[in-house]
Amino acid sequence: MEKPDNQFEQNVERVEWLLLIVATVFLLLNTFTTTRIDNDKSRMATVDSLVKRGTWVIEESRFHKTDTPVGTIIDKVQIDGHFYSSKPPVFPFLMAGEYWVLHKFGLDFEDDDQLRFLVWILTFTFTGIPFLLIGLLFKISARWFIEDPLIRLVGLFTILWGNELMGFAQTVNNHVPAAFLFFAAMVGGLGLVHGKLQPKPIHFIWTGLAAGLLPTVDIPACFFCVPLWIYLVRAFPTKTLIWFTLGAAPPLVLHFILNYKISGGLLPFYLNDEYYQWQGSYWDRKMAMDAAGEYETRHVNFFHSTVGRKGLFSLYPVLIFSAVYVLWCLSRTRPRLDRVIGILYLAVIPALGYVAWAYNQDIRVSHHISLVYYMLFAFIPFFVAAYLLTSLKKEVGGRPPALALEGVTMGALTLMWLIFYCLMRDNYGGSATGYRWFMFFVPSFQFFGVLALAHFKSRGAWLIACILIGLSFYASWQATVQPWSMNYDWPTRFLGGWITRF
Repeated sequence: MEKPDNQFEQNVERVEWLLLIVATVFLLLNTFTTTRIDNDKSRMATVDSLVKRGTWVIEESRFHKTDTPVGTIIDKVQIDGHFYSSKPPVFPFLMAGEYWVLHKFGLDFEDDDQLRFLVWILTFTFTGIPFLLIGLLFKISARWFIEDPLIRLVGLFTILWGNELMGFAQTVNNHVPAAFLFFAAMVGGLGLVHGKLQPKPIHFIWTGLAAGLLPTVDIPACFFCVPLWIYLVRAFPTKTLIWFTLGAAPPLVLHFILNYKISGGLLPFYLNDEYYQWQGSYWDRKMAMDAAGEYETRHVNFFHSTVGRKGLFSLYPVLIFSAVYVLWCLSRTRPRLDRVIGILYLAVIPALGYVAWAYNQDIRVSHHISLVYYMLFAFIPFFVAAYLLTSLKKEVGGRPPALALEGVTMGALTLMWLIFYCLMRDNYGGSATGYRWFMFFVPSFQFFGVLALAHFKSRGAWLIACILIGLSFYASWQATVQPWSMNYDWPTRFLGGWITRF
């Protein structure tokens, strides 16, 4: 592949900066100025209470007070007769630091005119800026492994507008900053191991800091930190043990200190059901698969979380590129690749049978049109991935993937997470556009999809790629309209209301 001339690359880089500027302006203009649901109210109540009353108790905050005894906030726990936010403490603690500074300048949540600005600035600082940093980090790290500037430009576009993060960056939540921390830690690890970053203490410290902050912001993300630590220890045992640990330890220690101060224990609130059992508690009701009303079997839950209504590969099909890259890494020995593709095609048959069986278990699904509809959802991603993998094989020949070990590891972590959360847990994440519990994973998983995209050369592969990018952009745009809503997938929007789950 011929290297592009400097002028062309400079022009593409200008467009990259333009994309980042457009994303920045969009968030500056569209970041929410009001608290709308528990995800932001619960945290804002803690911020308000910490700064003005010096307590974690949220009962006196305006974000909690209503005319009813239990208030509108449901993301809360009761300990010794007092209500606390059920959210992990480090994130609102950091938000309280910014509000403390603003409060010193006379700004107060109690003033209705100032409230809108305060909500806006706190939201932009703690979710908008982390989202923009994901794009900036991708712009930097993509140059390490992708030579073609056009591919990097397409990749940046998909990172910014090919998932639900842009929509959620408009409102306070922990998933967007967690996605940034996950991506920052991964980029730091890749840069160090592959010689793109000098093995200086500062690089290990900020990589460790990102990895250490990650589970304090999104507790389930802790399972990523161990593989990252092992990955770095293999290459830099001494520096990882010293400098990486030095960066990771402070946020983890802070998390346990704050948790102990609030509850007298070290375990997160989620692991103590007693905290949620207070009179009128929303969480004390007997719900089925989702507290937001998604009453489905676990099998249907798994289907919808992968290729169904909340599916990673249906709502945001650019992630199929990532699956293709993982399959390429797994089948890097050429004599076996054709067999893998054949197995992939044959897998469609049991997949369709599985969907039919799963829906037969759900007595609420009665219309055969729904069954056909979701069978198509299971059918299409298999064949798209198989075709792209075949095209990739023809283009690269025997060339090995750039990040084979890392690609397989990311694929394994993705599969483990899907199986765990779909089959062991019980919901998609409530009213949200997309599978909310997977959001922190998306940019890092998507990064490997861009590596696959860099090797597509045939017109057919690029035609499919453009279709998938377009559909992902459409779904991403819908997420910006209202991220906290019970979304419908893009075929339902295109084809009309006659396609339904029931």
